[in-house]
Amino acid sequence: MSASVYDIPVQTIQGENVTLNQYQGKVLLLVNVHRNVDLPHNMKA
Repeated sequence: MSASVYDIPVQTIQGENVTLNQYQGKVLLLVNVHRNVDLPHNMKA
């Protein structure tokens, strides 16, 4: 299976489900935002 990042469904900040195809050829900054992450003890502030 050879999927492109442009084929992966993502959710916009407005909650809309889209693929990244509309942004192909442009510079993208992908940010993975995850809440309630339990960091290992050596990484806690």
